[in-house]
Amino acid sequence: MCEPVSIISLALAAAGTAASAYGAHESQVAQDKAINNSVAAQTGLQNQSNNLFNQSLAQQNVASTQDKMAANATTRADEYAQANINAGTLKPQGTNAAQAGTTTGPRVVQDAYAAQAAKVGNYLKQQGLANANLQSFADTTLQNSRLNQNMGNQQNILAGFMRNNSSLLPIQQYAASQAGNTAKGVGGLLSAAGSVTGMGASTGALSGVGSSLGGSGTVGGSAVQQGFDASNNY
Repeated sequence: MCEPVSIISLALAAAGTAASAYGAHESQVAQDKAINNSVAAQTGLQNQSNNLFNQSLAQQNVASTQDKMAANATTRADEYAQANINAGTLKPQGTNAAQAGTTTGPRVVQDAYAAQAAKVGNYLKQQGLANANLQSFADTTLQNSRLNQNMGNQQNILAGFMRNNSSLLPIQQYAASQAGNTAKGVGGLLSAAGSVTGMGASTGALSGVGSSLGGSGTVGGSAVQQGFDASNNY
């Protein structure tokens, strides 16, 4: 039958083991949470990076590039036409031949001037459209270059966030590892108390055994001495 002291020692040791195990569990849970949060953050940043790249591709595919070139060509053609109108070499749209000619001189001169003005106007329009189509390629290339630069800048920012997140993970894990320190500390104290109590019980038991053995030795010695005296009487 176990003595009360031994029972207490075993109970303290068991409680210390349980507390230490709970503390280790809490620490592991906190570390796993830190890792999961870091992975989730990295995944979110990577998704943003992928979305930026896909958006950039969509803005620069064949159909998008053709649409931008057509829009740029129209803008350039309008600018050339307005420049010629401002210079007086081209009359506004809707002006008839008589209005385009001179207001003085014989009718035949006016008609001839109007015909030549129309030819010049058509030529200027044709050249303006040709130049507009040619320069629309350069305009579109510049627009795509700016899009790429902007996308690259944003990718660099995201890459910086990802590097910072990765560098913070060891610090976060260390902090998380301290989560179960209180329970582990209590467990250590309980285990130590159980050991001390067990040692005390063992020491007391050994003392009792020693006393018993000492008493037995005295009795044995007396018996031996009595036997020796009896033998001398013969």
